[in-house]
Amino acid sequence: MKRQCLWPGVGMSSHLLRAVQTARRASIALVASLAGAFAVFGVLLSLWLMTTLWPFGRLDFKRAVLLEQARDRRNAGGISVSNFAQVREIARSYAAVGLVQFTTLYVRSQDGLESVDAALISPEFLTLFRAEIPYGRAFESRDEPWSSGPVGLVSESYWRSRLGASSDVLDRRLVTSDRFSPDIPIVGVLSQRFRGFGYFTNRRIDVVLPVPIRSYEKSGRNGMIVTAIALLAPGVTLDMARREAALIGAELERKDTRNRGLSLTVRPATGLFAVVQQRLTLA
Repeated sequence: MKRQCLWPGVGMSSHLLRAVQTARRASIALVASLAGAFAVFGVLLSLWLMTTLWPFGRLDFKRAVLLEQARDRRNAGGISVSNFAQVREIARSYAAVGLVQFTTLYVRSQDGLESVDAALISPEFLTLFRAEIPYGRAFESRDEPWSSGPVGLVSESYWRSRLGASSDVLDRRLVTSDRFSPDIPIVGVLSQRFRGFGYFTNRRIDVVLPVPIRSYEKSGRNGMIVTAIALLAPGVTLDMARREAALIGAELERKDTRNRGLSLTVRPATGLFAVVQQRLTLA
């Protein structure tokens, strides 16, 4: 006798049961695939952060500050080269004080003159951002007087694309149209991992020169406004640095009539990281 199911729907056919089991296995496989994809994405994201954001994050922004001057309470948006030199020599609130300014250099090549984005920096700027120099050396204080003219660093990308990754790069010179620096010996190659300039400009910097600090600058005669960034010394608070800056500003005003109405200010550099994040997002 043919058996009947007492409850309709309970006697599920074998075909339907296999379909349900297949669908369940497929959903499990899909979840596993998504989990694997997210894991790969996480690894790639970590690598991207290490090669892009991590070099930016090398600076301790909790202790980083910007030094600026104002004249008659009008902020200059930076500090003059001469006043930077004085602050760097006098101030005790900072572990390091660095300077950066951007310009365009015209380098002679076989095709004629080519414009190259360049940076003028103090040696401390490379120290603050922990620059890596795979070939040659970084700038030193002896490079600042420009006794025999400036020396230069080239970026790793410039070394590869314009100098053919030449092994004799440290024996090369950049010939320029600048009458103050017509011949620049290359003393080092700046690693492509360096991102310190990205805090301050969107330009791709391929040549780096030491800012000249000579008797002209030390005597207060160079009023060119530059960006100065410093790292607070251990145990120094922002308020302590501001009090010292006020005293130094008053002293500079007293010593030099060109600094009449001068005041020095210190502000946190934390906003620079937000600028970098915005630039990376727009890129």
